[in-house]
Amino acid sequence: MTNLKIICGDITELAVDGLVLPAHKHYSRGQGLSAQIFDLAGPDLVSACNDLGKSHTGDARCTPAPNLKAQYLIHTVTPLWSSGDFGGASSMEQLECCYNNTLRLAREQNIKRIAFPALGAGSNKTPHSIAAHIGLNILHEQHDHFDEIIICLNSEFARIAWTECYDVHIEHNQVA
Repeated sequence: MTNLKIICGDITELAVDGLVLPAHKHYSRGQGLSAQIFDLAGPDLVSACNDLGKSHTGDARCTPAPNLKAQYLIHTVTPLWSSGDFGGASSMEQLECCYNNTLRLAREQNIKRIAFPALGAGSNKTPHSIAAHIGLNILHEQHDHFDEIIICLNSEFARIAWTECYDVHIEHNQVA
């Protein structure tokens, strides 16, 4: 999967076609990365999100990316971590939906270069080892639809966790 990069940095500084961000069901300013993006993008993003309505965990919607280097933002409603059932589906199944729906929407928008944060981790509390396994498996399955997939993580700890998962599960073809 040579078109996949795992880096540590500020995802808002990446010049990509599509930048993925975790979202609330009302597509409003949240915490962490969501807050950072809304603050940088300003009122035009708030206005675009007001037109999106309400969604459910796993859904994804696309808006322009005002005042950012990305062309589009893909908002996906990420699950809160729960090791058991939550709303009829486990957090892991819901996180899989986030990736699958985001990638489907990216293909529909003809996005060729896309950047992901550690969806589900951070304020939603999914352990990086689990978030990485889910994300990398799906990205591995669908990477040939894209010129470049960047996983941009906000800490060296997260980058190491994702890189180790990649080395163990993807490089050695142990995808489950």
